[in-house]
Amino acid sequence: MRAPLRVPSMTQTADIGHLSLRESYDSVIVGASPTSLFEAMTLEFDGKKVLVVEASDRLGGAWTTRDLPGVGAVECGTHYLFDLPKVYSFIGQIDGVELLPAEPIPRYVMPRRVMGRRTEDFRSRWAGKVSPRVYSGEITMRSIRNLVSPYYRYARATLGLEGRPKKSLQYICGGTPALVSALSNLVSRRQFKIELNREIDEVRVNSSERLVYCKIGDRNIVAKELFVPGSAHLPNVFIDDKKIDLPGEVIPSVQLHMVVRGAPKQKISFIQFTGSAFANLASDLTSTCQPPLAGGGRRILSASVRDDVPHNTATAQAILDELKMAGLLENGASLETAYWSRFDLPQRSRDELHQISEKSKGLFRTLYAHSFSVAISENASRWLPALVSPSAGAETGNSSDKKITRL
Repeated sequence: MRAPLRVPSMTQTADIGHLSLRESYDSVIVGASPTSLFEAMTLEFDGKKVLVVEASDRLGGAWTTRDLPGVGAVECGTHYLFDLPKVYSFIGQIDGVELLPAEPIPRYVMPRRVMGRRTEDFRSRWAGKVSPRVYSGEITMRSIRNLVSPYYRYARATLGLEGRPKKSLQYICGGTPALVSALSNLVSRRQFKIELNREIDEVRVNSSERLVYCKIGDRNIVAKELFVPGSAHLPNVFIDDKKIDLPGEVIPSVQLHMVVRGAPKQKISFIQFTGSAFANLASDLTSTCQPPLAGGGRRILSASVRDDVPHNTATAQAILDELKMAGLLENGASLETAYWSRFDLPQRSRDELHQISEKSKGLFRTLYAHSFSVAISENASRWLPALVSPSAGAETGNSSDKKITRL
């Protein structure tokens, strides 16, 4: 069993203005996603006192693990890393994380055959725009465009006119279990506090005092700023005693984990369906399972499933059938068990995050966390000094008090 994570305990202070007997911080961060944790490290590196509040019982946010009964811990969903600037180089600096080429090569699964095939290299962007419909009863400009467009894009890509060279796509060796383990080790050497299984029940912004008050259970927290990721759920927010609703549409995320028999060979790493009636993404998580999956010929596949289809065994079987038709799963493979999970979280655009900052009079700092790859690409230059500095995380005070608080 992994040793418990260790970060400093918190004592009550009375150092901010006229306040008394309140826990005080420079920065409070909602959620313990990788983006939030790297931001916390950077804030601490800049000399700030930081609290991270996470509603679940583990680190990682969407990049965490899920415990499947009788199987073990696996990635909680379907993930991959874009080859954006600085992404691979930054992740390569995380102690305990190794990047390897994604094998087999990630692919698009197209809704119809183009150039005689149903799948295409994920780096060939043209394949992600193939329409499932060619002819809808009459010849129109749209039907002609749908028919011709994939071949036109294929020709441009073949001639090297798409602009971007093909790079080897990489992923974390061991998947999100390895990433969460590395993040656990990183934060154990830092001084900021993390509280798991806790939610911020109420937030009050006092713009004249330039302070944010957070209520967590029966505790009162005061901070100079509150970091709000794009998927943060904050039901009770008051700005100068006026209740407001944070913008953002709640979008369900439905994840399916399937244990499959009769599939001894890995044929996919990550795939994106461009016209499936059932799924958007899929990946093979067998190599990330802890402990390793027992029994020969068994695999764990994950799929991001559409919300408008039944979430039952028939849908799981339909997804497997699509993989078989695309040549990405043995014809004799069969479904052993299907595990379903659903997460209803806000998904906020950059404009909506900007609105949140404006409504809070600048006391809410927003984090774009919808894509881990995009977040790294945009923030790597800020985050890197805190990540690699030899003095970062140097322990001070009574180290026996350092721990993650769990409820």
